[in-house]
Amino acid sequence: MSDAENKAPKGPRWGKIVLILSLSVNLLIAGLAVGTFANVKKGDNFVRNGEESGAYTFALSPKDRREIGKNMASYFQKNGRDRDALGKEYARMIEVVTADTFDREAAQLILSNQASFAVDRRLAAEGLLLDQLESMSADERREFAERLQEGVKRRRGPPRPRN
Repeated sequence: MSDAENKAPKGPRWGKIVLILSLSVNLLIAGLAVGTFANVKKGDNFVRNGEESGAYTFALSPKDRREIGKNMASYFQKNGRDRDALGKEYARMIEVVTADTFDREAAQLILSNQASFAVDRRLAAEGLLLDQLESMSADERREFAERLQEGVKRRRGPPRPRN
């Protein structure tokens, strides 16, 4: 027999290329998944990019976060400025925008109400955070400061525009 008859037939070259690309993509996805799960610990809240108070939220213990969240929800429900009220403001804006004639003054009033809601929410959160910090022991505040430092390091800069 000649050497040509002893060699196994070769498959198409593009088949090997596709196999290598497929394996590479699978390894990339597996690496991303493993990296993500390795960085996520139960109870951790990652700091969201562009979130002004994200590092502070991250630094709070889960118990303190829940307590502040409950207090904020209660405060705004009592004052009629909860998320339902904000949702109604958006619904009103949709009505104004979709009307045959655009009412600039009505739209401006809605935007002003929403801005006021955001300021009220921030001020309430600041007060509740300060109350929480004031109630902590020196050791608890040090632990908070360490988590705050970690939260600040996790920030990556301004949020990316959504397309």
